[in-house]
Amino acid sequence: MSLSSLLQLFRHSLQRLELSLAQAVGFDMSLGPALAVNGHCILPQAQHNSDEECSDPSFMDSIFWMAAPKKRRTIEVNRCRRRNPNKMIEVKNNIEPCPECGNLKLKHILCGFCYEKVRKETAMIRKQISIMEGAPLNTPAVESVVLYENETPSDEDKRKIERSRKRPYWFKM
Repeated sequence: MSLSSLLQLFRHSLQRLELSLAQAVGFDMSLGPALAVNGHCILPQAQHNSDEECSDPSFMDSIFWMAAPKKRRTIEVNRCRRRNPNKMIEVKNNIEPCPECGNLKLKHILCGFCYEKVRKETAMIRKQISIMEGAPLNTPAVESVVLYENETPSDEDKRKIERSRKRPYWFKM
């Protein structure tokens, strides 16, 4: 038996002894650390000379360094990228003036300036319905129809809510 093989056998037996002692105490040495955490050291460390720089962590140590461009983008490349036809706003052809107030609006959408009028009229109709019902849970099981001045009901079996003003242009019959 050579000296190197004897040393290897001695080292292996010491490792097995260390492992069995650690398992007896309660440490599982077969598994390595799953997470390395940068924290305070348990064991004291040797003091460094005052000549060397301070080893305290600084702001620059915690920065994740990202890639930087090798060359500057030219003005032409920047303008081509910014003025790409895919990034331009599409021209809308369905814009018309509101027939009531004259502000521009989309054809199929209620005018934003007239919306307040619609909200107020709807609130007045709801208030009148709640007065007719008396209590919150007295709602009849029939359909309701809103009648304005000079309008006659087409169906007699519907509940009628009468308003004493001209029908607004946006409230279609």
